[in-house]
Amino acid sequence: MSEAPFVFEYKNYPLIPIKFFIKGRETPMIDALLDSGGDFIVIPYAIAKYLKLKLEKAGCVDTAAGETTLYKTILNMVIYDEDQKYTYENLEVHVSDRNDLPVLLGRKPIFEDHEIIFQKHQNKLILQPIQHQWTGYLFFLGAVGRNFKSVLHDSDSEEQIMPYIYEGWTLYKRDVTLKGGRKQTIYFFSKRSPKSGTPCELPPGYSVGVNKRTGLPYLKKK
Repeated sequence: MSEAPFVFEYKNYPLIPIKFFIKGRETPMIDALLDSGGDFIVIPYAIAKYLKLKLEKAGCVDTAAGETTLYKTILNMVIYDEDQKYTYENLEVHVSDRNDLPVLLGRKPIFEDHEIIFQKHQNKLILQPIQHQWTGYLFFLGAVGRNFKSVLHDSDSEEQIMPYIYEGWTLYKRDVTLKGGRKQTIYFFSKRSPKSGTPCELPPGYSVGVNKRTGLPYLKKK
């Protein structure tokens, strides 16, 4: 996962510039539409024909553009902003039998890997990584401000937990299993109680930095 957030211009629709490629063939740059109501990526048939994809029938489904018959295939996808790019390899992509719909980016993998932030007053769309797998940095979801500690009671352990709070955003942690089976603890900020994760202290040996472009904080080694 990319270390820095992706920042795009937000106009009338949440569009993200991408390319698809497979076996030496690639598409031109495409403005893909974020589709929070869809589970997966859907592309029009014309792209599948252009890339000469092998298709497997998957059934019918309702999308943001209406009902369509879908086929499954495997593709690589690159996301771009002005400063960086990130490649998803071997994605399961669904192909519509229609050509009158845009490329739709459903929840897998974009929404699973990023917090989607709309800054309407600044005309910005931000994809903030929820987690990453590099040493040296841990990325947070949140805002910039003063930091302080408050005490919470852990009813299971009888310990007093002092979570790190950043201008109203509480620091949480949760354990995840990475590819290959390796376990890792990830950290994130939230103003609401998340579905999974527990409040925690600032990890020893780390301090908080601030992304100058987005104003979002992240954790870095001292």
